[in-house]
Amino acid sequence: MSPELFSRTGEPSRSEWAIYISLTMFALHQQGSSETVHCEGRSLGSAAADLMEEKTDENRERIMRRFGPVVTAKDMPELSHHIGGLVPLTTLRFGVRADKEGVLLKDFHTVQVPGEKHPEVSYRYYLSDAAFLVALESDDKSLLESIASALQKPVYPLYLGRKSCPPTLPIVLGVKDEDILTALKTEPYLYKNAHRKSVRISYEVTSGGAMVQDIPLSFSQLHRKHGWRMKREELLAVDSNPEHDAFSEL
Repeated sequence: MSPELFSRTGEPSRSEWAIYISLTMFALHQQGSSETVHCEGRSLGSAAADLMEEKTDENRERIMRRFGPVVTAKDMPELSHHIGGLVPLTTLRFGVRADKEGVLLKDFHTVQVPGEKHPEVSYRYYLSDAAFLVALESDDKSLLESIASALQKPVYPLYLGRKSCPPTLPIVLGVKDEDILTALKTEPYLYKNAHRKSVRISYEVTSGGAMVQDIPLSFSQLHRKHGWRMKREELLAVDSNPEHDAFSEL
């Protein structure tokens, strides 16, 4: 790997995380291989399901649906092809502008468990009446265009957090030749409010920011693991930019 791709902050760089994830996925694939290896042969679905509290068919199906192409790859070239579709996403830089931060709602849920006398009580939290502008930055324009195309013509329905919460406005506003901070500052606002003086923006930086641990590395229900990234958050004064009418895209 080129020296410039190594981290100089003491924390793994994106390139180092990409290599780590690739090798980890290859190791899991090899455990399920029929060839002789120095460990008991097992599929990724079985290994991951063993980490679940409830070894249900639904859990296995969900795991295999996500990682099936990687697990069933016949050789390294085929495995590299599938991994190659995931690794570029780790190079994306992310930023968001809160045009309308919304209201947090708490919903009371009860579920009747078979065989139990009393229902199980739980709560669900929803962010209502909110509007956020999200920016993704990459040196690879074709990657951004492919993401935009996938969002405009999704294979499966899109939803925000829960399947009962589909987006109500267009997801993609376009692919533009701007850096992430310029886009957050100049893109027309999604929500009109004559009394608003500023909006909050948050974006990734390589220095001069705060460390946050929210990069997903493991989705295990028993031991979820997240990596670190650096972000900067600030208030952006509302200027005279024309307001964006999101409904005009419909």
